[in-house]
Amino acid sequence: MSGFFDALITAILPVFAVPAVAYVLGRRSVFDRASAEGINRFVFLLAVPSITFYLIVTAAVSAFEWGAVLGYLACELAVYAGFALLARFALGVGPRESLLLGMTCCFSNTVFFVLPIASTLYGTAAALPVVAIITVDSTIVFAGTVMVMDVLSHRGGGIAKVLEMLVRNPLVVALVLGVGVAASGIPLHDGIIAFTRFAGNSAAPASLFALGVIMSAVPLSRFGGASLAAALVKVAAMPLIVYAAMRIGNPGGAWPETMVLIAAGPCGAMPFVVALRYGVATDRIAAAIIMSTVISTFTLAALA
Repeated sequence: MSGFFDALITAILPVFAVPAVAYVLGRRSVFDRASAEGINRFVFLLAVPSITFYLIVTAAVSAFEWGAVLGYLACELAVYAGFALLARFALGVGPRESLLLGMTCCFSNTVFFVLPIASTLYGTAAALPVVAIITVDSTIVFAGTVMVMDVLSHRGGGIAKVLEMLVRNPLVVALVLGVGVAASGIPLHDGIIAFTRFAGNSAAPASLFALGVIMSAVPLSRFGGASLAAALVKVAAMPLIVYAAMRIGNPGGAWPETMVLIAAGPCGAMPFVVALRYGVATDRIAAAIIMSTVISTFTLAALA
């Protein structure tokens, strides 16, 4: 029981407090939607590209347990595609919002929710699995979603227009540069590493703050339907699917337990960031993130 309360008070509630404070400030009109969108532009244009570049160039890729990583990725993509199709054809959600709801169901708030708990449970051995999933999420799930959103958002511009948009996308640029530097072994100055880490570390708190402000204007009617289904898939179905996959693959060390812990984490804020960037309705996505955060506050503490 003491472990439950320790994890709740020291690792979970401080993070949950960021969108909670933003929600109160939004209700009191200290911040409005326009200010939240300004914060989100900073996240999309600088913070997320910075953390993506940093993770790629500093990841110890050779030490990854690739069976566990690819197994987790397969679970993510299955949940992503399954819920996107469900939202589109069964729940009547538009194509772009359906895509982002699918991402919401599989994309965990890994850095600020899961990593402290995993480190407490499994020590330094948990850091590498978490970094592996963050790297895969950034380079495949997040970046892939942004590319598809570019295509869906510029259908009438032709292939040349879509390619131009992708080349000008800061996340795509960071992804290409990071892979290039990592593959070539080019040494980077410590100042570059420090800058990308410093700027990138602001991505989660800034996006959660913007989320809280936006949520202050979301009607309670949004806390149901597709939003509730997405939240439950994330905190209940996703960890069960990953648990089954890890049992089949049977990776060693702290990898299987950490993978399940990552899967049980709340929805990450990045689908919300993408939705704001591309002018997609955010109410359902934001509601799913908030509900999954509240539920996982207790489920993660119980796992701890």
